[in-house]
Amino acid sequence: MKKISLLVALVMVFTVTLVAQESEPSEIVGYVAYSCVEGTIANNNFISVPMFMVDAEGDTLTTLNELGNHFIPEGENDPMVDAISFWVAETQTWDGISWDDVGGRWAGNPGEDDLFSLYYGNSYMISVVEELTFYSVGGLTEPVQYTLEEGTTGNNNFIMVPLDRADLTTLNALGDDISANQNYADAISFWVAETQSWDGISWDDIDNRWAGNPDDDDLFPAAIGMPLMVSVTEEIQWPHNGRADTRRRLIDRRMR
Repeated sequence: MKKISLLVALVMVFTVTLVAQESEPSEIVGYVAYSCVEGTIANNNFISVPMFMVDAEGDTLTTLNELGNHFIPEGENDPMVDAISFWVAETQTWDGISWDDVGGRWAGNPGEDDLFSLYYGNSYMISVVEELTFYSVGGLTEPVQYTLEEGTTGNNNFIMVPLDRADLTTLNALGDDISANQNYADAISFWVAETQSWDGISWDDIDNRWAGNPDDDDLFPAAIGMPLMVSVTEEIQWPHNGRADTRRRLIDRRMR
């Protein structure tokens, strides 16, 4: 099986508060880990942020700047990533922030007081300066639902395999779930950081099957928290089977 440069691990820890003779989980904490490497021609790695994350003061990260600062080692001035990018499905283009070595700050936001927001459950491309493992550690977010859009020049959208969809263990299964027997999805792609290229599956209209796997008995795997790119044939919301009843909501796209 072809290697997918992604380490995904989810551990749920329940903190139990005892009240008289009753007990209930008061907090759910877990993590998802993403192995980030240096590639052959660049150092871009595809990650997601599935868990609510906090800074050293315990405040929830809400902007891309704050996510970028998460990569600054204690006692250092510069982060271990030099860019964080997100995909704009409407225009099929990248946007985001990059590290300004001269100014010692994140550049690329709409304005000094108008910062790009961090969306939990979204997927991002980060450029690393050396190999590292990114841990999204914190409390569980609400089940995510994506609006998969048709863009101006293509129909690619970024998603993450939801944390409550452990049943989706292959890209084929994910594609079938999104398509819902209506051919809503025609391609599912993952990022190969070592070669800085996309790989994955596409729908074969002639044979009515997913093509592109290493072999019919060797299917590309999927796992919760895995970041992926999905091409759709029309605008849909997914998951569309009732598992997620909220849209990807959190904060406005930019902090006001």
